[in-house]
Amino acid sequence: MKMCCYTKMRCEKMSIFRDYHPIRDAFLALLLLLLIRPALHLSAKRIREEYKLQESSFVHEIDRAFLQTFDVVKNQLAKAMVFAEKNQLFKPLDQLKEMKKTVEILEAKYINNSPGLFFLGPIASVSIVLKELELEKKLKHLVSKLNSTLQALCNVEKKESGHVVSLAATVRSNSSLLSKLTRA
Repeated sequence: MKMCCYTKMRCEKMSIFRDYHPIRDAFLALLLLLLIRPALHLSAKRIREEYKLQESSFVHEIDRAFLQTFDVVKNQLAKAMVFAEKNQLFKPLDQLKEMKKTVEILEAKYINNSPGLFFLGPIASVSIVLKELELEKKLKHLVSKLNSTLQALCNVEKKESGHVVSLAATVRSNSSLLSKLTRA
């Protein structure tokens, strides 16, 4: 009887793994590959998307939530433009087209940074943060203008409030106004 040096117990190999079985090994390898394939595919896709974004801006980390806000606003503008075209509302349509151009410009400014900022070190970090705050302020102003335009299209009274509404709250408000427009 052979004893293990650490546990003082009999060492017996499991019978299923004792011998070399190529069919069993191939089956287990295939099963493992099938189980982890979706995770590998999703992570590879996410890595490719991140690389494309970071390619143009290697100086700072791009906030995905802020980018999604740009996408949501562009989608809202597209829906509002379709409504304005369908009802032949040309003045709001021109305003919406200008807003769409502005959103695209703001998004491009957010994604692209000058490679020269890399050499500025900590000063570059401060300038990037200030730039992001400025872009967020401009986007918030643009979203509130979109909100005013959508309220005018819906014939809803403007709600004047003393406090500043967040960007996310205004985007949600725009979504609800757009759903009212499409139902009408």
